[in-house]
Amino acid sequence: LSLARAVTRDLRPLAGNKQLQALWLMSFMVFFGFSAMWPIMTYFVQYLGIPLKKVAAYAAYVMLFSGALQTGVAPLFGRMGDRVGHKRVLVGTTAACGLFLIPHYFIQTYAQFFGMRMLAMSAGAAIHPSTSALVADSMPRSRYGGAYGVLASARALAGSVGPIIGGTLAAYVGIRWVFIWTGVLTLAAS
Repeated sequence: LSLARAVTRDLRPLAGNKQLQALWLMSFMVFFGFSAMWPIMTYFVQYLGIPLKKVAAYAAYVMLFSGALQTGVAPLFGRMGDRVGHKRVLVGTTAACGLFLIPHYFIQTYAQFFGMRMLAMSAGAAIHPSTSALVADSMPRSRYGGAYGVLASARALAGSVGPIIGGTLAAYVGIRWVFIWTGVLTLAAS
């Protein structure tokens, strides 16, 4: 009972704030799409012709370099948002990310996959700083913790549901369609 009270208390900021609701939905959709790709990444690397004994390492290289790239460019997107507006940066980079995800469907080589992942994930690096700044703009300072918690709940929920949907989609309609679905979902979120 006290857990239910705590959860509803923490989600209360979401109920009365349209901007926070929109950010929650956008974050959920984007991270739902991103996490849908997690179960297929290693398999897709193998699908592209990498020998089985090297598949795990090659998949890890993609994840390592896209993560490192995101780490480097996220602060740049944060500063850009400070100059031109975080909403503008969020909408533009989320749309760009979706547009870079869709061509994954056509990829034939590991080098193409690596390059497209870098493009898509570098654009996706703007999502965290932009949503965080927009949350700060939409809430009083005394509610930051709860508001950021609500946003984190969207990402956590998406991260738990997305892989099931992505894996199921890959199993029933084909691995490449996960990229189309994720790109379209990311574009819709923008």
